[in-house]
Amino acid sequence: MRFTEDTLSRVRDENPIEEVIADFLDIKKSGKNYKALCPFHAEKTPSLFVSPQRGIYHCFGCGKTGNVITFLIEYKGMTFPEAVRFLAERAGIEIKGEEEKNVDILKVLEYASQLYQDTLLKKPQGKPGLAYFERRGIKNETIIAFKLGYAPTSQRYILEIARKKGMKKELLEKAGLVVEGRDKFIKRIMFPVFNTAGKVVGFGSRVIDERQPKYMNSPDTDVYKKSNTLYGLHQTKGDIRKEKLAILVEGNLDLLSLWQAGVKNVIASLGTSLTDGQASLLSRYAKNVVVFYDSDDAGLKATRRAIDILLKNSLGVRVALSPSGYDPDSLVREKGIDYKNFLRTTVDFLEFVVNVKKTDNPEDRVVLINEVRDMLSLLKDPIRKEVWTDEASKRFGISKSLLVGRSTNTKRKSTFRADYIDAQHRVEAKLLGFALKDKSVWNLVKKAKGVIQTPTIKEIFNEETTDSEEIMGKIEPDLRKIVGDVLFSEREKEEELEETQHLLKKLRSWKLKNDLKSMREIMKQESSQERLKKLIIEYEKMQREAREIN
Repeated sequence: MRFTEDTLSRVRDENPIEEVIADFLDIKKSGKNYKALCPFHAEKTPSLFVSPQRGIYHCFGCGKTGNVITFLIEYKGMTFPEAVRFLAERAGIEIKGEEEKNVDILKVLEYASQLYQDTLLKKPQGKPGLAYFERRGIKNETIIAFKLGYAPTSQRYILEIARKKGMKKELLEKAGLVVEGRDKFIKRIMFPVFNTAGKVVGFGSRVIDERQPKYMNSPDTDVYKKSNTLYGLHQTKGDIRKEKLAILVEGNLDLLSLWQAGVKNVIASLGTSLTDGQASLLSRYAKNVVVFYDSDDAGLKATRRAIDILLKNSLGVRVALSPSGYDPDSLVREKGIDYKNFLRTTVDFLEFVVNVKKTDNPEDRVVLINEVRDMLSLLKDPIRKEVWTDEASKRFGISKSLLVGRSTNTKRKSTFRADYIDAQHRVEAKLLGFALKDKSVWNLVKKAKGVIQTPTIKEIFNEETTDSEEIMGKIEPDLRKIVGDVLFSEREKEEELEETQHLLKKLRSWKLKNDLKSMREIMKQESSQERLKKLIIEYEKMQREAREIN
């Protein structure tokens, strides 16, 4: 959903950043700012600063920076709409339109979740479900923590009870609870699926007998997209963030058994093949993932697919395999699990692929190396790619150039260009920070037309707003870090103005170098002597200006 600027401004204005952060962290006054231990990295001395005046936070340790909305996105793992809705509800602000329909669906799903759990724990109809959980070793604390429930035998159980509460059949259908005039979930244990804000958005389910299908999930709805949702994330994201590692399993019961055994940083992909959307969501909480799927053929294939998707989303990947005949759930129930020893037995993704693939002859080896080369091509971080390419080269005894599929010269040229662009971003972000602190600097940068190249920063300088809080919500995280460093720095105004002049000079120099290069190309192709003379005059003028700057 798109929110108007008026709505966003009101949400920010009526949720002072220091009050919102104080809801989650222990913050203390420090001059005109507040300080707290940063929740985004381990530290003993507070380095997270909160500025009520500017409406932003900044950590001098890890560089996290943003406004009240980005704090909820980074710390609570909310999406942008979820963060805005959370703050609107906190401040009693009504968000009209499409959102009203979704609120009704969420209320129905929350009601259904509570009804299913009450049925499991308090009603005679829930006894078969409770007996099933007891057989599987699922304890009461786990049932409550994950709000597990039971849908009894009646085909119109949820339909009739909900309608007596005034909930219309059409709304129950939109929530994915009713299909063709009957309950979708019948005689099944229920696994509510929460979004990152803690709202029930759908359900997974499992039969307690031999009926088919064994597993059944909610359909995609206005509030639930299975391909973008992970089971258990709401309950385990804090532990995942703390460990910087997620244990990825396939099934709900795999997750529950591990969590119950003390492995709290576990997540499940809703019994489906891992998707890009799920991996992207997971990357907001973890830097590394251990894939812990079944060890049968289907599980090995699913693991192989998951590795590619996780690598593509910039996550470090290792693999754990259950002994033959066990899945994660049965392994934990029968043999238990020692977390540290479990991690020691995991293998990196290269070793997994080598072990799974048969390399009895040269042709098999060729297939394997080509597969590894395809995996390495998914790595976006140039340093990670270099390290793993070097590792693969050593393991297979072949040159790195065969694994990357391009020459060293091409690579060097590409890296140089990336470094240049990064330098441009860094300089422009620093200028934005100085400009937000001082209106005279803002005007100075605006007068230096054409030197700002970064699209988001260029757009900001073309607008009239100089609101730090609003601007922090518009720029990329890497740029926010640089801007935050400047905004919270304590330096003399004259010193900052001097650095501004230096940075502007650097940007002018880079722009002139690019313009001169473009002019040379134009001159080479110009056939008219008259126009060529004018171009030469302009070119010489630009050269003089470049010499004066340098």
